[in-house]
Amino acid sequence: PASDTAGAAFTRDRGAAATPPVDIRPSRDQADAIAFVRRAVSARLTDAVVAAGGAMLKVPGFDWVFVLKGARALFRKAEPSVRVAVRIVPVVDAASIEQAWPSVLRLSADGETLCLMLLGSGVAPARELSVAITDLRKKTRRSSPIAIPVDVRDWEALLPAETPVPVRLLLDRLRTGD
Repeated sequence: PASDTAGAAFTRDRGAAATPPVDIRPSRDQADAIAFVRRAVSARLTDAVVAAGGAMLKVPGFDWVFVLKGARALFRKAEPSVRVAVRIVPVVDAASIEQAWPSVLRLSADGETLCLMLLGSGVAPARELSVAITDLRKKTRRSSPIAIPVDVRDWEALLPAETPVPVRLLLDRLRTGD
């Protein structure tokens, strides 16, 4: 079915070239790097979410979880709210998506679109990520989250076609610093 592959095809935001994956074996340097990225991203992400009219939530297992209100439309049905779970990883690859998937599924709420945003200092090739997400979606009985890999070095993201508008706008704010 079409829903099995939804979200498996990515478009690279801003057309940047794929960043080669890096070794993800845990090390002291990586732990320090993740802590640094977390501090650097925290204020910027919080400011962008507040500017977008979102609300931050505390959820164990994620660095941040927030809800963005869906766009209201005058002559059509309003878009649903979007719940975004954010986790910082050394590099966004198939293993990091597989590790976060069960936790993000527990955040699903009726009437909301669910997104998993993984922030890393590098992103695996889109094909590798697409295969992993498609496999996970086939194993998921209920609706699956939209996975959004983001390279924090330049805020470039691989955006599935169905990425909600509020998330696209948030990523634009993060990239431009507005």
